[in-house]
Amino acid sequence: MNLANKPPLGLRAPATVSDKIRRSARGQPCTLRIPGVCTGDPETTVACHVQAPGMGAMGGKQSDLHVIHGCRDCHSVLDNRALWADAAIGWDDVLRALIETQDRLMRAGLLQVKG
Repeated sequence: MNLANKPPLGLRAPATVSDKIRRSARGQPCTLRIPGVCTGDPETTVACHVQAPGMGAMGGKQSDLHVIHGCRDCHSVLDNRALWADAAIGWDDVLRALIETQDRLMRAGLLQVKG
C-alpha cells in the first residue's frame, strides 16, 4: 500500500529490457549517494532496479525504465529495505535518484519522449 492506502493501479506492462540502459551505468557517478554508505566509486556503479512495494512479481525485475545509477554499497541498501532506517534513506531519496538517472539517460539519448 502507498500513503493513500490504495493498491497500485494495475498498469503493469511487460518489463522493458535494455542492455544499453543497463550498460550505461558503468563509470557513472552514483545518483543515490546515501550518506555514510556511498563509495563514490563510479567503477562499481550499476543500474539498480527500483522495486516499489506491490509493483512487481516476486523475484522479477522491474522495467529498465525504472533504474537508478547506484554504487555497489548503495545498491545493497536499496535492495534490502531492512537497512533503509539504519542508512537514513527514504522514498524521497529514491525518487530524486530516479529523476537524476532518467535525466542522465535522456541526455545520453537512451530515453526519448515523443509527441
